[in-house]
Amino acid sequence: MPLARFSRIFKSAIWCVPATVFALGLLAFIVNAVGIWSLGGVDRWARWFQDHRVYFLLWRILLYGVTAYAWLPMRSRVLGAEPDAGTAARLIRAEVAAIVAVVLIESILQFQGQ
Repeated sequence: MPLARFSRIFKSAIWCVPATVFALGLLAFIVNAVGIWSLGGVDRWARWFQDHRVYFLLWRILLYGVTAYAWLPMRSRVLGAEPDAGTAARLIRAEVAAIVAVVLIESILQFQGQ
């Protein structure tokens, strides 16, 4: 009985990621379509993005900060559940990789804006 319940939960949870990706993609498409339509064309939409890129940068920095703040309790929980040195090393590698990825993405975005 408990195994069947776990199987049912796993089957429903496995679709959460693709459904979320699809929903966010659809939302992005709708926002872009409405923006292009309301501003009268792709060129004006791109120009609007260029004119407001600082606000988008501030928004992304806020999101990175919130993500880092939310990560700290999770990190403590993981280290409490698995207190060996290997877990700490893996977490540090993952954190460094995440920081490098964010810096690279933001650098690319800043160079594209110039």
